[in-house]
Amino acid sequence: MKHFFTRMGIAFALLLFVALLFASLAAYQGQNFSGSATITGALPAGGNTIGNVILTDGTNNVTACISAYGTAPTGTECPSTNAFITNNVAVTVSPSTGAGNALSASSQSALTTAVVVKAAAGGLYGFQVTNGAASVCYLQFINAASAPVLGTAATYSFAIPASGTLTLQPGSYSMSAYATGISVGVSSAYNGASACASPATAVIFYK
Repeated sequence: MKHFFTRMGIAFALLLFVALLFASLAAYQGQNFSGSATITGALPAGGNTIGNVILTDGTNNVTACISAYGTAPTGTECPSTNAFITNNVAVTVSPSTGAGNALSASSQSALTTAVVVKAAAGGLYGFQVTNGAASVCYLQFINAASAPVLGTAATYSFAIPASGTLTLQPGSYSMSAYATGISVGVSSAYNGASACASPATAVIFYK
């Protein structure tokens, strides 16, 4: 009889422990935890799975599978996975000093009649021009690769204030594309055939 009550006491204690354990786990269900994990031993090589990560907003879960660096896991290695994480690479954007990435510049110290800026197809990116005349003149752009003529194949003109300066800062994108070539001149009228009374100075940025 004594052994019977002893065994009953042990069984009751075990049942109580299990009940308390489940109650404790239920209290933490759905909560978020933060911290760190340490991996001891060698990591698996190749395409073997290292582990799983569940990303959640509290309602929707995204299960991600982490594999060896640079190797995407397969569906067989990560069943029920809808996102793969293979590499975590930090990207830094820095200005390039390479000549191929820079704009070209054509400097004109006495611009009157049209001159060739680029004898091939290209793009206009910006300019600065100073009018040498006491009246309004026009910086004229022409789609020509050789022997350009004011007013012929002119794409558009920009009015330059009398004795003033007009600047269009270069940007990341071309403001206009030229299928034949890029030529420029200074005329007395919009896309006109007559040159300005006084020469202008200009810097043309192109590519």
